[in-house]
Amino acid sequence: MRNRWLFSLGHLLTPIMICIAMARSAFDLSYVFLIVLSSLWALILTRWVDTQAFSGQARKLPVALMVMDISLLSLILAIPDWSVFSPIWIMQSILLLYAVEYGYRTSVLFGAAIIALATLFELKLNVPLEQFVSDLFPFVLVASLNVVVIGKVTDKLQRLAYCDTLTSLPNRTFMQAALQESVAQAAETKQKAAFLLFDLDSFKHVNDTLGHEAGDELLLQASVRLRSQLPLGVTLARFGGDEFTAIISPYDHVDDVQEVAELILNALREPFHISGIPLHISASIGISLYPQHAGDAAELLKYADAAMYSAKKQRNHYEFFRPSDAADSAERLFLESDLTAALGRGEFELYYQPQIRHGSIIGFEALLRWNHPTRGLIPPASFIPLAEQRGHILGIGNWVLVTACRQFRDMLEQGHTLEHIAVNISVSQFYQLHFVRNIHNALIESGLEPHYLQLEITESAAMKNVPYFIDTLNELHKLGIKIAIDDFGTGYSSFNYLSQFPLDALKIDRSFIWNMDKGDKHVSVVGGIILMASALQLDVVAEGVETQEQAQLLEELGCTVAQGYLYGRPLPLREAYALLGEPGQHAAALTG
Repeated sequence: MRNRWLFSLGHLLTPIMICIAMARSAFDLSYVFLIVLSSLWALILTRWVDTQAFSGQARKLPVALMVMDISLLSLILAIPDWSVFSPIWIMQSILLLYAVEYGYRTSVLFGAAIIALATLFELKLNVPLEQFVSDLFPFVLVASLNVVVIGKVTDKLQRLAYCDTLTSLPNRTFMQAALQESVAQAAETKQKAAFLLFDLDSFKHVNDTLGHEAGDELLLQASVRLRSQLPLGVTLARFGGDEFTAIISPYDHVDDVQEVAELILNALREPFHISGIPLHISASIGISLYPQHAGDAAELLKYADAAMYSAKKQRNHYEFFRPSDAADSAERLFLESDLTAALGRGEFELYYQPQIRHGSIIGFEALLRWNHPTRGLIPPASFIPLAEQRGHILGIGNWVLVTACRQFRDMLEQGHTLEHIAVNISVSQFYQLHFVRNIHNALIESGLEPHYLQLEITESAAMKNVPYFIDTLNELHKLGIKIAIDDFGTGYSSFNYLSQFPLDALKIDRSFIWNMDKGDKHVSVVGGIILMASALQLDVVAEGVETQEQAQLLEELGCTVAQGYLYGRPLPLREAYALLGEPGQHAAALTG
């Protein structure tokens, strides 16, 4: 409460009025009891309001106050020889306190109770109608104006301070206070509390592709679903951006917390229809528990955040905090700080892994590495997800594209006969505005002919927005650029979709290649992919080939292009040149 001392001290008017009533009336020992009772009530109220401000208990305050206030005012009105409407000014004073603190809805309810109460005493004491109307009308008029003006402003201020304007959910400020209160109550009652922090997977892609208005609409629809699915005892709030929180306090068993996490995931499972486009959105949820994981609200928030990033490795998943998450969180913070400046400091480098047909190098896949000044070579799995989450991937991706094209052009100019350079494109890059224009500009800047460039895009990127994906591929094909679906088999694209996509190649995910050693069934799966690609007139690239047996099986199945450690690890540019040898001699057989 913004004016909690004024609010609580204002209720001292009630015992003051009882003292005045006692002085004007015949002495009665019962008045002493009333004075003590009402004074004690005011003192308790002062302490309670001061300590419970914005807490879960404070939300029950208006009802408790009205019961006591109306009871005490009834005693004033019931005192013999006391004019019915003499205490109207105290009623209005307390009414305005309600308007300031709780808004017009609560104050209107309290004012209506006062009017009803006064009417009952008027009937009991047979006050003339003229006196009743003349005394009541000014009160109703003035109180109504004050309540509407002050109460409406108060409601607006409360919404701005504690309510998210987009979703109408409680906001971060409210959540932090509620979490502190939940922890305090759990500590006092020896109970348990749970804190869930979650965000929407790939939300940034929606903003980048469809615009911020579509992103806002998605947040609004998601909040409506979440609010309708979660139990009443769960405090749901929007933490900021696409992040939401849920507080469960108290809970009995961990199963109760898991059930809420499952409800969140299930609420988002059905597609959202934004601008006429069905979007499949999931959530990554981090969970921390009091007192098992943390002893205060700040630690609960920090540990839930660490657990959420652990959950994002799988997506559409929830994770409870583990001690190792804290170390991962510190490492992530360290990397994030250095990642921001890494591109400007020239710490990124491209490595090249050869792609082989019948023992000859026909091209390379460009793979990003980070040469950290103190930590050495950092693999992409350690920083690419972080770059995507923090929005650095667009700048990094553009650098990779231009650099790979330029360095491959230099290979060609030196006389090496190669077919293509493969460059991975992230989901964020593909769905950014003017993606095709950016690709075209990169080719112009690097001087590479378009038909040498092969963009590798994952199945998941393809299925995010199929119509947009098809239109974009068609534009790329018009430029002469080749397209390959990367990690094929790990997503959920169907034969029907593949037949619609203007593709040039499929790259079989390495997990299928590794499993071929386990039996004929796994070999048949790879054979089926190769046959399907052949039916669609697509080239097939097997990645992750590590043994001669795998290479032999792939050749028998009809796959003629492969890459993997059998033929060469990803190499820095100078070693890639060494692998190529002198121009015209790189066709020498590579067998590992």
